[in-house]
Amino acid sequence: MSTRIIPHLHWYHSRRINPKRVITNSTPILNEHCLIRIFELLAEDSNSLFCCALVSRFWCIYALPILWRNPWFYIKNSGTGSDRWRTGLITTYVATLPQSSKDILSRAGIKPPCITKNPVFDYSCFLKGLHICSLEVHVIFWILLVTGVTIENGRVIVINPTLRKKIFIVIQELMRLFFRKSSVLYNLNAGSGIIVPEILANVITEIPEAKKVLKKLRTFTCGSTVNTTKFMAKIVSTLSNYSRNIQQLEIHPYEDINELSKLINVQKYLSTISMEENLTSGNIRQISWKNTNGAPYEIIKKAQFITRLTIGRMYFPIEELSNFVNLEELILSSFGDQDYPRSKWIQLTGVSLKKLKLFYFCSVNSTIYLDIFANFIKNCKKLQHIIIHSHKLSDPKNSGLLIDNIAQYCPDILLYEGPILQENIKELTKLLQSCNKLKSLHLRPSKGISDTINQATSPSNQGNTTDRKMNFDVILKEITEKQPQSLHNLRISDGWKISAEAFEKFLESREKISRPVCFYWNPTVHFTGKMEEVCKMYHRYGVLRQYVSHVFY
Repeated sequence: MSTRIIPHLHWYHSRRINPKRVITNSTPILNEHCLIRIFELLAEDSNSLFCCALVSRFWCIYALPILWRNPWFYIKNSGTGSDRWRTGLITTYVATLPQSSKDILSRAGIKPPCITKNPVFDYSCFLKGLHICSLEVHVIFWILLVTGVTIENGRVIVINPTLRKKIFIVIQELMRLFFRKSSVLYNLNAGSGIIVPEILANVITEIPEAKKVLKKLRTFTCGSTVNTTKFMAKIVSTLSNYSRNIQQLEIHPYEDINELSKLINVQKYLSTISMEENLTSGNIRQISWKNTNGAPYEIIKKAQFITRLTIGRMYFPIEELSNFVNLEELILSSFGDQDYPRSKWIQLTGVSLKKLKLFYFCSVNSTIYLDIFANFIKNCKKLQHIIIHSHKLSDPKNSGLLIDNIAQYCPDILLYEGPILQENIKELTKLLQSCNKLKSLHLRPSKGISDTINQATSPSNQGNTTDRKMNFDVILKEITEKQPQSLHNLRISDGWKISAEAFEKFLESREKISRPVCFYWNPTVHFTGKMEEVCKMYHRYGVLRQYVSHVFY
């Protein structure tokens, strides 16, 4: 996604636009309601939306509010990483500051880049989402630009007290602008940042308009470090009074400040909860879910209203899952470790989540039990997406039981990512025949704990990695013969061995039934034969839409 919209839009809209001007005959005549519907569909496509804004002044008036309601999204997803776009965004916002704020910047020795004409639009009025970490990063780059500091590639930026003061002032004035001009904020990400949390905490309590702006807040992300905990507590406390309609609450990293439990308690429509510890921390965090003054306890109290639950790198009492009767998505990442034994996992077999559509479990270094997961899936018959990933399977031979239960109890499955053995052909056949909606397969060899340890430590295996890999040809042959009509994506990883001959036969079968497919693998997969030539040939034929090596886990 391109971020060229940021500098170019300022240039384009420095021209005077008359909203009442009649559009030219060459412009498609669509009323504003149709245009808004179309532009909403393009909300995540900045290139197309920008082009629409240039069609006519009439189109521009309705495209711009969508383009500028969350500009942090476009820059975050652009992939360019260019400092020019970051600074262009801040330059445009600074140009719309009131004169009093510009005077404050001037007295602090901050001279914005020269702009020939003032923007016609007040872009801060369009703002509906605020990402404070992105704002902080953009302002840092902007300050370095206007102060003439050059940054070499790979150089760590050291913020001295003088620069920090200037950054603080710019962010403060922009934050005041946003809360005075924006009519409503639907999304507020306050999950990180070093300077901004303090400013945000002060602004939302000082600016009278903040109460109205935050009243309809839908998504709130919070998280604190040692230096920002007191400011985050103030932010959360203020939102407890202002925002009662939050639907999605994300806590990254988790910090159970007292104000958080009150915020959860007063919400009317809370349906999505995400709690994750820092990725840099060690083992999973042990927290209490029975402390009546804590946020986890308030989450359990609202369990019947939660439809999406994410727990990452922290303890969660599995027996409490039974309370989440309306849960549709359950995501457990880096969940469980050597201190989370089978005696606790076994409680999962008694949990029945009748509305669950997605079950995601990824914990590479955790021991899991496939027979327990298989029995859990038996109780969740509406599952459409199942992802199970761990390098430490206590019972790898039960991968057949897992696949068999999916085939028997989950007829609407769209995606399966998980373990399989060469011996599981019978179960795989049943899966392909029973689940005719299956679109995506990501198959990993079912390996036990001893297999993982031996491969990582055995000196005798270091020099001959091919012999240790499991043969995927047997499994691919079965997929080839059954010709699943809905299969769009096939992924393999974690040490398979596959031959070009078997893969070519698979592609021939897809060509016969006119069902193109995408094929992905990671670097641990070993190919034999002329695999590259086969891929190129069938890609030209349109049978193999994509073939890419990914570093996925």
